[in-house]
Amino acid sequence: MQKLTTISTVFGVLAMSIMIFSCGPKGGDATASDTTAAADTTKKFDTTPPKVDLIKIMQGRWRSAQDTSYQLVIEGNKMRHMNGGQLTEETEIQADETCTRATCTNTGAKPDGFCFIERGASGSQCQFIVGADSDHIEYSQVGGTGKSLVFYKIKE
Repeated sequence: MQKLTTISTVFGVLAMSIMIFSCGPKGGDATASDTTAAADTTKKFDTTPPKVDLIKIMQGRWRSAQDTSYQLVIEGNKMRHMNGGQLTEETEIQADETCTRATCTNTGAKPDGFCFIERGASGSQCQFIVGADSDHIEYSQVGGTGKSLVFYKIKE
């Protein structure tokens, strides 16, 4: 009986060892930091304040993905809307990191994330940042149609 228990214990330990080693990284040379880095690169962008200053990221010239003749030029807190090379509107933008200012909440919508308020001749509008990074901006008007405007950075 003692011999049977010892053999069972040895097989149990052997089976557990095989299970543990077979669940490890393939190739045997990946580390925990390698798998973390791989997971981080799958993120589209991070819009969680205060990690990202989105107004700073938005600086520069941007071309619309939907209409290539439409561009945004953002310098400081000024946003110029250009269509076919002609200025159509100039607005002032202001960050609303929590989308809680009156302009963003007066529609009844409660966006969760980063917004910017755009003020111009046509009034004030709250724009919800769907996503942004150094290569693209995507935003949607709070209380609007729900469709997004997507822009790609013009490399100069």
